[in-house]
Amino acid sequence: MFLSLILEVGTFDVSVIHIKGGNMEVKATSGDTFLGGKDFDDQMVSHFVEDIKKKKKIDISCDLKALRRLRSACEKAKRVISFSEETTIDLDYLYQAIDYQTSCMDIVKKCLAYAKLIKESVNEVIVVGGSTRIPKVVEILRDLFSGIELCKILNPDEAVAFVELWVFRSPETVVCIPTKMTTNMITVFDNQTEMRISVNEGERKLANDNYFLGEFILSGLPKALAGDFKIITTFELDADGILTVSAEHCDSGSKGKLKITNEEGRLRVEEIDRVIEKAKKYSIEDEKKARKAVSMSSLKATLFTFKYRVSTRIIKPKKKEIMQSAIQNIGKWFDENVDSADTLDFEKKKIHLENM
Repeated sequence: MFLSLILEVGTFDVSVIHIKGGNMEVKATSGDTFLGGKDFDDQMVSHFVEDIKKKKKIDISCDLKALRRLRSACEKAKRVISFSEETTIDLDYLYQAIDYQTSCMDIVKKCLAYAKLIKESVNEVIVVGGSTRIPKVVEILRDLFSGIELCKILNPDEAVAFVELWVFRSPETVVCIPTKMTTNMITVFDNQTEMRISVNEGERKLANDNYFLGEFILSGLPKALAGDFKIITTFELDADGILTVSAEHCDSGSKGKLKITNEEGRLRVEEIDRVIEKAKKYSIEDEKKARKAVSMSSLKATLFTFKYRVSTRIIKPKKKEIMQSAIQNIGKWFDENVDSADTLDFEKKKIHLENM
């Protein structure tokens, strides 16, 4: 059993890997797209800005030149202490106080928990990335794994990743990425010429209860009955954690795309944990909402089906009139009661239509 750690400029990834008989199986992965060498720099700079403000009563946060000098000094210091225990730089207010050891080790422990393993099950720890050379990181890893010698056979700068894996959460599974998923969407109104596609992150049953990431408009759709054509929608998460959502109507050539990066409003690791807990807390209430949403959609689809039948099939005039009246009345009821009606109300209306 191997544990792979990749600590780079802006990310920290951990993978538990089982290798047997030439086969490699990834047992679990965990990571933080906001934890890496750049984050060390950012936190060091923020710390020293506050330290100077406290000790010297001077605020340099608006002095871009001073901030550039401070960041440069922090970056040099970080590189030097990757090979030695301490260093001296040319800024006399530098103070060694910023580190992310706790965050790093929390992610390591979480990855082991995903794999349902104890730390004693790990035979070898493979570290990749320049930031894994920082003595304090090495020391804490050795302490966590009871003195096990870390494997540093890979060049930290050349080996971008020994195993480059991320985590894409869903309610039932942990999925290795990069990954790609395609689904179909349909129009919901007659003569609809554009579609608003919203992207949300979370584990609640309904989109509105989840964290909003962004949206885009797919325009130029041909006029048609609701549900008459499909929009192919693709979600693609790459190895850098960038989510790209694209939609296309093949017949008309209409296309739309949204790219969501880690820096643009994505949930942080601690926020994801809170979101999961909230989803568990409201699971019963969400299940009721989901059942209502399904019954609403089912009635809407049934209305569309019958409307299509009436407009395309040869039906006796009297029966056609009855069907048209029922479709109109139930459609009006739907619009007026969509918020107040419950699951059973929608199901009854659907059964009434189907029994005609």
